[in-house]
Amino acid sequence: MKTKVIWIATRPDLAGLPSWLQSRRTAHGVICNRVRDDLQSVAIDAEFVQQYIGIAPARVAAGGDSAHPWPDLAAEGRLVVLHVGHLRSNRGLEVLARAKRELPDKIDVVVQSSPTFEPDPEVVDDLRSSGVLIRHGYQADLGSLYRSADLYAFPTRPGSGGAIDLPLGVLEALASGTPVLSTPFGALEAALSETRGVIFARQEKFVDVLRRLTDGSERLQRPYSFPERLDVARTVEASQSLLEALCGKS
Repeated sequence: MKTKVIWIATRPDLAGLPSWLQSRRTAHGVICNRVRDDLQSVAIDAEFVQQYIGIAPARVAAGGDSAHPWPDLAAEGRLVVLHVGHLRSNRGLEVLARAKRELPDKIDVVVQSSPTFEPDPEVVDDLRSSGVLIRHGYQADLGSLYRSADLYAFPTRPGSGGAIDLPLGVLEALASGTPVLSTPFGALEAALSETRGVIFARQEKFVDVLRRLTDGSERLQRPYSFPERLDVARTVEASQSLLEALCGKS
């Protein structure tokens, strides 16, 4: 059997791809959240399979008696809004800073910083000066982190390249039973548009939605369950089926 190359395209950021790789057959098959022209241009004649590349929901399953990640906020009565990820300018975190400034007595905003990249000092200063609580370091019990929030926020502007097509934080929040407020970033809207507990809004409407959630004019719904189509097991199955199909053509 000849070797087959299959790409799992979680983040097809191809802007810096060398020109000599354009319009060539670089893979036999591609598993992707959405079929894109730029991805097809660097995998000529490849078999494309649209399959949402999700997570294993068990990674955020409820564990033992974990301590509340922020006990000082637990009894305040304000809406606790969480974001997990890199403290970088392309994550749209200025939206959360503005939300805290405009709704200081209505919401608490917590940002758990990813240890992968160094934080952007300007982003950190903006968040802290607005009253946003920033947590650094490794968080062992991710499920406890998400379940302790009332709402998970993903304010990244579409097209900014600030995350993979299906951001892990959004999926982990849903798997933890936490509602999500997100921009229509990447493949999120296509994957989750009819999912209970998910609200989509453009960046400029984020604060308006948070205001409605706190004054009761918009209801916050919790997800019933994690969408089965976003379980990483479906990606494994799609990859196996694609490999079998490709080998059958050899």
